[in-house]
Amino acid sequence: MFKKLAFVSCLAVLAGCSDSGGSDGDNNNGNNTPVEQTPVEQTPVEQTPVEQTPVEQTPVEQMPVTGANPAGGLSGAWFGATSFGEGVVIIDNTNRIYALSNAGSDYEAIHGTVGGSLERFFHRDSDNPAHGDSFTLVGDPSLLANGSPELVNYNLSVVNDGQQLNNAGGLGDFQLTFGTANDLAAIDAAGIAGNWQALTSFCPSGCDLALNMTFNGTAVSGSTLFVPFDPIPLAGQLTAAADSNLYMTIAFEWNGQNRAGVIYRDRTNSDRLILNTIGEDGDNGNRTFTAILSRI
Repeated sequence: MFKKLAFVSCLAVLAGCSDSGGSDGDNNNGNNTPVEQTPVEQTPVEQTPVEQTPVEQTPVEQMPVTGANPAGGLSGAWFGATSFGEGVVIIDNTNRIYALSNAGSDYEAIHGTVGGSLERFFHRDSDNPAHGDSFTLVGDPSLLANGSPELVNYNLSVVNDGQQLNNAGGLGDFQLTFGTANDLAAIDAAGIAGNWQALTSFCPSGCDLALNMTFNGTAVSGSTLFVPFDPIPLAGQLTAAADSNLYMTIAFEWNGQNRAGVIYRDRTNSDRLILNTIGEDGDNGNRTFTAILSRI
Protein backbone atom coordinates (compact mmCIF):
# COMPACT_ATOMS: atom_id res chain seq x y z
CA MET A 1 0.00 0.00 0.00
CA PHE A 2 2.83 2.38 0.90
CA LYS A 3 4.55 1.68 -2.47
CA LYS A 4 1.34 2.54 -4.37
CA LEU A 5 1.01 5.88 -2.60
CA ALA A 6 4.65 6.76 -3.34
CA PHE A 7 4.18 5.95 -7.01
CA VAL A 8 1.05 8.10 -7.26
CA SER A 9 2.92 11.00 -5.63
CA CYS A 10 5.67 10.76 -8.23
CA LEU A 11 3.15 10.82 -11.02
CA ALA A 12 1.60 13.95 -9.56
CA VAL A 13 5.01 15.69 -9.46
CA LEU A 14 5.78 14.68 -13.03
CA ALA A 15 2.41 15.92 -14.20
CA GLY A 16 3.08 19.27 -12.55
CA CYS A 17 6.43 19.54 -14.30
CA SER A 18 4.88 18.74 -17.65
CA ASP A 19 2.25 21.48 -17.31
CA SER A 20 4.78 24.14 -16.38
CA GLY A 21 7.26 23.24 -19.13
CA GLY A 22 4.94 22.53 -22.06
CA SER A 23 5.74 23.79 -25.57
CA ASP A 24 3.94 26.55 -27.45
CA GLY A 25 2.53 23.89 -29.67
CA ASP A 26 0.87 22.37 -26.75
CA ASN A 27 -0.71 25.63 -25.60
CA ASN A 28 -1.32 27.09 -29.10
CA ASN A 29 1.45 29.67 -28.60
CA GLY A 30 -0.39 31.08 -25.65
CA ASN A 31 -3.49 31.83 -27.78
CA ASN A 32 -6.30 29.55 -26.57
CA THR A 33 -9.03 29.99 -29.17
CA PRO A 34 -12.23 28.29 -27.99
CA VAL A 35 -13.90 25.97 -30.44
CA GLU A 36 -17.54 26.92 -30.87
CA GLN A 37 -19.81 24.02 -30.11
CA THR A 38 -22.90 23.98 -32.33
CA PRO A 39 -25.78 22.75 -30.21
CA VAL A 40 -27.68 19.82 -31.64
CA GLU A 41 -31.37 20.54 -31.59
CA GLN A 42 -33.27 17.76 -29.86
CA THR A 43 -36.43 17.02 -31.77
CA PRO A 44 -39.00 15.90 -29.23
CA VAL A 45 -40.50 12.51 -29.97
CA GLU A 46 -44.24 12.73 -29.75
CA GLN A 47 -45.53 10.04 -27.42
CA THR A 48 -48.73 8.61 -28.78
CA PRO A 49 -50.71 7.34 -25.80
CA VAL A 50 -51.66 3.71 -26.08
CA GLU A 51 -55.29 3.28 -25.23
CA GLN A 52 -55.69 0.67 -22.56
CA THR A 53 -58.64 -1.48 -23.44
CA PRO A 54 -60.11 -2.77 -20.20
CA VAL A 55 -60.35 -6.53 -20.05
CA GLU A 56 -63.79 -7.51 -18.98
CA GLN A 57 -63.63 -9.87 -16.03
CA THR A 58 -66.26 -12.51 -16.39
CA PRO A 59 -67.26 -13.62 -12.89
CA VAL A 60 -66.95 -17.35 -12.33
CA GLU A 61 -70.03 -18.65 -10.66
CA GLN A 62 -69.10 -20.65 -7.59
CA MET A 63 -71.38 -23.65 -7.52
CA PRO A 64 -71.98 -25.37 -4.22
CA VAL A 65 -70.60 -28.86 -3.94
CA THR A 66 -73.44 -31.23 -4.51
CA GLY A 67 -74.05 -34.54 -2.84
CA ALA A 68 -75.22 -36.30 -5.99
CA ASN A 69 -76.62 -35.60 -9.42
CA PRO A 70 -80.11 -34.15 -8.80
CA ALA A 71 -81.39 -35.27 -12.19
CA GLY A 72 -84.40 -37.09 -10.84
CA GLY A 73 -82.52 -39.85 -9.03
CA LEU A 74 -83.12 -40.75 -5.40
CA SER A 75 -79.51 -41.15 -4.28
CA GLY A 76 -77.81 -38.54 -2.17
CA ALA A 77 -78.30 -36.77 1.14
CA TRP A 78 -81.72 -35.30 1.93
CA PHE A 79 -82.79 -33.29 4.95
CA GLY A 80 -85.87 -31.73 6.50
CA ALA A 81 -88.96 -32.67 8.47
CA THR A 82 -89.87 -36.35 8.39
CA SER A 83 -92.92 -38.03 9.87
CA PHE A 84 -90.99 -38.35 13.16
CA GLY A 85 -89.11 -35.07 13.44
CA GLU A 86 -86.18 -33.24 11.90
CA GLY A 87 -83.81 -35.57 10.12
CA VAL A 88 -81.28 -36.56 7.48
CA VAL A 89 -82.08 -39.35 5.03
CA ILE A 90 -79.21 -40.93 3.11
CA ILE A 91 -80.04 -43.02 0.02
CA ASP A 92 -77.02 -44.68 -1.53
CA ASN A 93 -76.54 -45.68 -5.14
CA THR A 94 -77.89 -49.18 -4.40
CA ASN A 95 -81.17 -47.70 -3.07
CA ARG A 96 -80.36 -48.49 0.56
CA ILE A 97 -81.97 -46.04 3.00
CA TYR A 98 -80.25 -44.85 6.20
CA ALA A 99 -82.38 -42.28 8.02
CA LEU A 100 -82.08 -40.64 11.42
CA SER A 101 -84.57 -38.13 12.82
CA ASN A 102 -84.95 -36.53 16.20
CA ALA A 103 -87.90 -35.07 18.07
CA GLY A 104 -86.65 -33.45 21.24
CA SER A 105 -84.46 -35.98 23.03
CA ASP A 106 -85.84 -38.97 21.13
CA TYR A 107 -84.39 -40.36 17.92
CA GLU A 108 -85.69 -42.68 15.22
CA ALA A 109 -83.42 -44.67 12.91
CA ILE A 110 -84.88 -46.18 9.73
CA HIS A 111 -83.15 -48.80 7.60
CA GLY A 112 -84.23 -50.64 4.49
CA THR A 113 -84.45 -50.49 0.72
CA VAL A 114 -86.43 -48.19 -1.54
CA GLY A 115 -89.72 -49.90 -2.40
CA GLY A 116 -89.50 -52.37 0.48
CA SER A 117 -90.48 -52.46 4.13
CA LEU A 118 -88.33 -50.24 6.32
CA GLU A 119 -87.37 -51.12 9.88
CA ARG A 120 -87.84 -48.47 12.58
CA PHE A 121 -85.69 -48.26 15.71
CA PHE A 122 -86.07 -45.96 18.69
CA HIS A 123 -82.99 -44.38 20.35
CA ARG A 124 -83.64 -42.42 23.52
CA ASP A 125 -81.42 -39.78 25.03
CA SER A 126 -78.77 -40.83 27.52
CA ASP A 127 -80.35 -41.64 30.89
CA ASN A 128 -77.34 -40.20 32.72
CA PRO A 129 -76.86 -36.55 31.67
CA ALA A 130 -73.40 -36.50 33.27
CA HIS A 131 -72.33 -39.27 30.89
CA GLY A 132 -74.28 -38.56 27.77
CA ASP A 133 -73.22 -36.55 24.73
CA SER A 134 -74.99 -39.12 22.54
CA PHE A 135 -78.30 -40.95 22.46
CA THR A 136 -78.31 -44.67 23.27
CA LEU A 137 -76.07 -46.70 21.02
CA VAL A 138 -78.49 -49.56 20.32
CA GLY A 139 -81.99 -48.90 19.03
CA ASP A 140 -84.97 -50.76 20.42
CA PRO A 141 -87.97 -51.53 18.21
CA SER A 142 -90.07 -52.28 21.31
CA LEU A 143 -89.88 -48.63 22.43
CA LEU A 144 -91.39 -46.99 19.39
CA ALA A 145 -93.49 -44.00 20.35
CA ASN A 146 -97.26 -44.30 20.67
CA GLY A 147 -97.27 -48.01 19.84
CA SER A 148 -96.56 -47.22 16.18
CA PRO A 149 -95.57 -50.12 13.90
CA GLU A 150 -92.04 -51.44 13.67
CA LEU A 151 -92.20 -51.54 9.86
CA VAL A 152 -93.12 -48.74 7.47
CA ASN A 153 -93.21 -48.24 3.70
CA TYR A 154 -92.22 -45.08 1.85
CA ASN A 155 -93.59 -44.04 -1.53
CA LEU A 156 -90.80 -41.76 -2.72
CA SER A 157 -90.62 -39.42 -5.70
CA VAL A 158 -88.30 -36.60 -6.76
CA VAL A 159 -89.69 -33.26 -7.94
CA ASN A 160 -88.58 -29.66 -8.52
CA ASP A 161 -85.72 -30.58 -10.86
CA GLY A 162 -84.35 -33.11 -8.45
CA GLN A 163 -84.25 -30.75 -5.49
CA GLN A 164 -87.13 -32.20 -3.46
CA LEU A 165 -87.88 -35.71 -2.23
CA ASN A 166 -91.53 -36.44 -1.45
CA ASN A 167 -92.98 -39.29 0.55
CA ALA A 168 -96.65 -40.07 0.03
CA GLY A 169 -96.87 -43.17 2.19
CA GLY A 170 -95.98 -44.66 5.50
CA LEU A 171 -96.83 -42.88 8.73
CA GLY A 172 -97.33 -39.52 7.08
CA ASP A 173 -96.43 -37.43 4.06
CA PHE A 174 -93.28 -35.34 4.13
CA GLN A 175 -90.98 -33.41 1.82
CA LEU A 176 -87.18 -33.32 2.05
CA THR A 177 -84.65 -30.98 0.43
CA PHE A 178 -81.71 -32.21 -1.60
CA GLY A 179 -78.55 -31.52 0.41
CA THR A 180 -75.40 -29.79 -0.79
CA ALA A 181 -72.21 -28.82 1.04
CA ASN A 182 -74.03 -25.62 2.02
CA ASP A 183 -76.45 -27.74 4.07
CA LEU A 184 -74.41 -30.73 5.18
CA ALA A 185 -70.62 -30.33 5.42
CA ALA A 186 -68.58 -32.47 3.06
CA ILE A 187 -66.67 -35.40 4.53
CA ASP A 188 -63.60 -37.41 3.56
CA ALA A 189 -61.18 -39.78 5.26
CA ALA A 190 -58.46 -37.16 5.73
CA GLY A 191 -60.85 -34.68 7.34
CA ILE A 192 -62.03 -37.08 10.03
CA ALA A 193 -58.73 -38.83 10.75
CA GLY A 194 -58.11 -39.29 14.46
CA ASN A 195 -59.96 -40.37 17.59
CA TRP A 196 -63.68 -39.97 18.25
CA GLN A 197 -65.96 -40.92 21.12
CA ALA A 198 -69.63 -41.23 22.02
CA LEU A 199 -70.73 -41.35 25.67
CA THR A 200 -74.16 -42.60 26.67
CA SER A 201 -76.00 -44.42 29.43
CA PHE A 202 -79.02 -46.69 29.24
CA CYS A 203 -80.02 -46.25 32.89
CA PRO A 204 -79.68 -43.39 35.41
CA SER A 205 -76.68 -44.90 37.20
CA GLY A 206 -74.18 -47.71 36.60
CA CYS A 207 -74.95 -48.18 32.91
CA ASP A 208 -72.38 -45.87 31.34
CA LEU A 209 -71.16 -46.91 27.90
CA ALA A 210 -68.37 -45.40 25.79
CA LEU A 211 -67.88 -45.98 22.08
CA ASN A 212 -64.37 -45.15 20.84
CA MET A 213 -63.57 -45.04 17.13
CA THR A 214 -60.32 -44.21 15.34
CA PHE A 215 -60.13 -43.37 11.63
CA ASN A 216 -56.74 -43.80 9.96
CA GLY A 217 -57.06 -43.42 6.22
CA THR A 218 -59.82 -45.86 5.32
CA ALA A 219 -59.14 -48.10 8.33
CA VAL A 220 -61.56 -48.09 11.27
CA SER A 221 -60.67 -49.37 14.72
CA GLY A 222 -61.96 -48.90 18.24
CA SER A 223 -64.03 -50.49 20.98
CA THR A 224 -66.98 -50.17 23.29
CA LEU A 225 -66.32 -49.97 27.01
CA PHE A 226 -68.92 -50.88 29.61
CA VAL A 227 -67.42 -50.79 33.10
CA PRO A 228 -66.51 -53.16 34.73
CA PHE A 229 -66.24 -55.40 31.68
CA ASP A 230 -63.35 -55.59 29.24
CA PRO A 231 -63.55 -53.47 26.09
CA ILE A 232 -65.16 -55.09 23.04
CA PRO A 233 -63.02 -54.26 19.98
CA LEU A 234 -64.28 -53.26 16.56
CA ALA A 235 -62.49 -53.08 13.22
CA GLY A 236 -63.53 -52.20 9.68
CA GLN A 237 -63.16 -49.70 6.89
CA LEU A 238 -64.47 -46.47 5.39
CA THR A 239 -65.36 -46.06 1.74
CA ALA A 240 -66.07 -42.87 -0.18
CA ALA A 241 -69.65 -42.83 -1.44
CA ALA A 242 -69.99 -43.44 -5.16
CA ASP A 243 -72.50 -40.63 -5.62
CA SER A 244 -71.78 -38.05 -2.91
CA ASN A 245 -69.16 -36.23 -0.87
CA LEU A 246 -71.64 -35.56 1.94
CA TYR A 247 -71.40 -39.03 3.47
CA MET A 248 -69.18 -42.10 3.53
CA THR A 249 -70.12 -45.73 3.86
CA ILE A 250 -68.72 -47.68 6.79
CA ALA A 251 -68.56 -51.37 7.63
CA PHE A 252 -67.03 -53.03 10.68
CA GLU A 253 -67.19 -56.08 12.91
CA TRP A 254 -68.08 -55.65 16.57
CA ASN A 255 -68.75 -58.37 19.14
CA GLY A 256 -68.71 -61.02 16.43
CA GLN A 257 -71.38 -59.18 14.41
CA ASN A 258 -71.12 -57.26 11.16
CA ARG A 259 -72.37 -53.69 10.92
CA ALA A 260 -72.78 -51.51 7.82
CA GLY A 261 -74.19 -48.08 7.17
CA VAL A 262 -73.16 -44.46 6.77
CA ILE A 263 -71.22 -41.75 8.55
CA TYR A 264 -71.62 -38.02 7.94
CA ARG A 265 -71.17 -34.66 9.64
CA ASP A 266 -73.90 -33.50 12.00
CA ARG A 267 -76.03 -30.81 10.37
CA THR A 268 -76.30 -28.81 13.58
CA ASN A 269 -72.60 -29.09 14.46
CA SER A 270 -70.16 -30.08 11.71
CA ASP A 271 -67.49 -30.82 14.36
CA ARG A 272 -69.50 -33.94 15.29
CA LEU A 273 -70.15 -37.08 13.28
CA ILE A 274 -73.33 -39.11 12.94
CA LEU A 275 -72.83 -42.86 12.75
CA ASN A 276 -75.89 -44.77 11.54
CA THR A 277 -75.44 -48.50 10.94
CA ILE A 278 -77.39 -51.71 11.10
CA GLY A 279 -76.28 -55.34 11.40
CA GLU A 280 -77.08 -58.83 12.51
CA ASP A 281 -79.54 -59.60 15.28
CA GLY A 282 -77.11 -61.17 17.71
CA ASP A 283 -78.25 -62.72 20.95
CA ASN A 284 -80.07 -59.65 22.21
CA GLY A 285 -81.54 -58.25 19.02
CA ASN A 286 -78.99 -55.42 18.80
CA ARG A 287 -79.74 -54.46 15.22
CA THR A 288 -78.80 -50.79 15.04
CA PHE A 289 -75.49 -49.31 16.10
CA THR A 290 -75.94 -45.54 15.95
CA ALA A 291 -74.29 -42.63 17.76
CA ILE A 292 -73.17 -39.01 17.85
CA LEU A 293 -69.37 -38.95 17.82
CA SER A 294 -67.24 -36.07 19.16
CA ARG A 295 -63.51 -35.66 18.51
CA ILE A 296 -61.18 -36.39 21.46
